[in-house]
Amino acid sequence: MDLNRLNETVINIPVDHKYDNLIEYYKVICFKLILTCESHIYKIFQTKNLQENLDSQEINFTISKYLKDLLQYIEIEDNGDINNYIVNIKNIIGDDKKSIIEKITYIINHFYTFLIRDKLNVKSYESYINNFETLFPDYFCENKVEILEILIDKNFVPELA
Repeated sequence: MDLNRLNETVINIPVDHKYDNLIEYYKVICFKLILTCESHIYKIFQTKNLQENLDSQEINFTISKYLKDLLQYIEIEDNGDINNYIVNIKNIIGDDKKSIIEKITYIINHFYTFLIRDKLNVKSYESYINNFETLFPDYFCENKVEILEILIDKNFVPELA
């Protein structure tokens, strides 16, 4: 997989059931946002020769700030592949964009509570990104039922930290 072309990638979701599609759209959005954040942060730390700090829990604050900015941009903008996925989610379940972004935020935040940063391989960019290519699908698979319950809940209110 050429990670540099991730934003150009079109992902076909070959499932028939609407909830399977719903889960796949959320999974793709969350994964792209996580990879965008982690990739960006790694490259910044690498230029300062600080990548060994990426296995510390303290980095989550930086990632959280970057993710918040990304999500605010997505909420304002109506173009790009992530917004196309959000439109598809709207068509499947009828949620508004704000609710969809709240659910994306919740899933990503929950993933980071699942993540044990000091176990990440930070030796190279490829190995670092590979951590997430392995861990995120595992997380999503293990939590699929709980995630689906959140996705279809019309009264979902994110927990306040």
